[in-house]
Amino acid sequence: RMRRMRSSSTPPPLPLLLLAQLSLCAALTLARQPVHFAGRLSASLARSHACKDPYLALPGSSRRTPVAQCIHMSGKHNRAYGSWPSEITATFIASSGVRIGNLALGSSKEGGDVALHWLEGRPQEQGRNALVKFVGKGTAGASERGAVDVTPADVNVRSRVHEYGGGAFLIAPQGGVIYSEYTSQRLYWSGRAGDSEPMCLTPESTWKAGRYRFADGQVTPSGEHLVIVREDHGEDGDAPPAAVVNEVVKLALDGSGDMQVLATGADFYAAPRVSPDGSHVAYVCWDHPSMPWDATQLRVASIKSGVAETASHALVDGADGDTSVLQPDWHPRTGALYYISDGSGFYTIRRLPPLPTGADALS
Repeated sequence: RMRRMRSSSTPPPLPLLLLAQLSLCAALTLARQPVHFAGRLSASLARSHACKDPYLALPGSSRRTPVAQCIHMSGKHNRAYGSWPSEITATFIASSGVRIGNLALGSSKEGGDVALHWLEGRPQEQGRNALVKFVGKGTAGASERGAVDVTPADVNVRSRVHEYGGGAFLIAPQGGVIYSEYTSQRLYWSGRAGDSEPMCLTPESTWKAGRYRFADGQVTPSGEHLVIVREDHGEDGDAPPAAVVNEVVKLALDGSGDMQVLATGADFYAAPRVSPDGSHVAYVCWDHPSMPWDATQLRVASIKSGVAETASHALVDGADGDTSVLQPDWHPRTGALYYISDGSGFYTIRRLPPLPTGADALS
């Protein structure tokens, strides 16, 4: 009869399915194994089909045992789906891993060895981002990842530029790290020669906390300035979104907080990169409602000219309004400008030849 039914497209009737589950329960019992699993299946099957007699006749006994009793034989309890207690909680899962990102090579102390640095997002420390450097496993004070903290224990390295942040630290060529502190959004330089504590590059005497946010910077070849994206949220830091101003600025690294605007006029800026001779800055910009992967422009400005209006800067790519241009960077020896563009329909690396010697701007 079972063979005939297997060749049929009609599924076996409930009694046969129940019989199969009861047989499993009996087999487990004979093997001296807990029967709560088979019992739970049988009871669930019986309940789902409104069975009137959810009992089992266990081998070796003439008693008819309720299926529910089989469930409790091992001390387990039948609970509604999703309601059973577990030691593996959401908090346990979220706090068990450390997020790693923003890898960078450099020396976090003047004259120190070049080392790999990265940000660690630590759920156990209220989610703060700690800047660390790799020193090798087994080194005194190193974590299980072989790293030690570079920033103070109470510092959260994070930027809020464009709200989602990014580019919250960089390694200064002359040693040390420059980072954005999350609470105040001020910039600090840690590990600078002669300083025992991080130096604030945007001190409280210059503007109220909350007005400016900074991200994605690069130190000029002279080591005197930091070219970086600045986001202005108004004098009191409460400007509405439409009134927030993004710009590229040059910040003095002497702790005075002096800033000079290099590019302004677009809604958003990213990736300002200074040429090897320090004469030009390349940057990416775009306007609302475009996103960076939709339509951006790559422009180059002369730092010496003092002209900050973006519309007056040389347009390298993105003139059609439908091209995404990303990640510009200058070749350290030749001065050629490399960047990524999807103007061909696919992202490809492109190269702009070096500027002629003595040229102040692109033609």
